[in-house]
Amino acid sequence: MTETVQANGSIVPGQSTRNIECIAENGTTSRSEQYVHTGEDWSLIVSEDCEYDDEG
Repeated sequence: MTETVQANGSIVPGQSTRNIECIAENGTTSRSEQYVHTGEDWSLIVSEDCEYDDEG
């Protein structure tokens, strides 16, 4: 799942963010990443890998 935050439909450097969640087949989130737009491209600022026990 990808979500991009914009201002009035436009990318704003330093303010627009993009959140990406990688969903496993069982529906759990296996990884999430947050990016910010630098004016030229998206730069990764936060990432998290998720692990679950047998109970989820």
